[in-house]
Amino acid sequence: MLFLFDIDGTLLASQGTGSRAMKLAGQQIFGHDFSFGDIDSSGKIDPQIFGELIAVNDHTNISWNDHDIFQKVYLEILVSELKKKPIVALPGVVSLLETLRAMNGVSLGLLTGNYRAAAPHKLESAGLNPLWFPVGAFGDEASTRPGLIEVARQRYLELHDSEIEVGEIIVVGDTPRDVECAHVNGCMAIAVATGRWSRKSLEMAGAEVVLDDLRDPSPILAFTK
Repeated sequence: MLFLFDIDGTLLASQGTGSRAMKLAGQQIFGHDFSFGDIDSSGKIDPQIFGELIAVNDHTNISWNDHDIFQKVYLEILVSELKKKPIVALPGVVSLLETLRAMNGVSLGLLTGNYRAAAPHKLESAGLNPLWFPVGAFGDEASTRPGLIEVARQRYLELHDSEIEVGEIIVVGDTPRDVECAHVNGCMAIAVATGRWSRKSLEMAGAEVVLDDLRDPSPILAFTK
């Protein structure tokens, strides 16, 4: 069994740190007219967000040719912002992870829209060890979020020298996009209403289980039996 956790809104409350760092990075590179606009970044992969920033800031000279420098400056600013204002793990997260890590036949991983280089900084800021998640699939490793499932399966294969079937994968996230990512690939989804999306929205998205938070691990542990 492989549990793939989203980061922002699922494992930790990022309090807009990523969006703020992206805006500051854009302003540093393209000028103070650069705006994050009204982009809803929840459940999206970072390169997708950059693509939307191009559209929002079409009055500047920003283009896909600037993606690499944008990513570099964003990472530098993100690290600085996290030092100023550390973020926190959401209720129940640490206890749940410790329980799952101690179980035989259970592997933990990340399936996140974050750039691979950014994810560890967010986790560490919230007191979560990136090494707790041996399997990882990150926003700059596929062209769409659903595409990250195959990235995670490949990482699992490299780690365990055996394949994992999609029916043995559970995606844990806080947005309908996490649920869609799971179901498009034939995986199961646990949705937690600790982000921007309501419990009702997550239920309508079709998650197998919808939780208010992760303080009660029993609905998740039931998948391991």
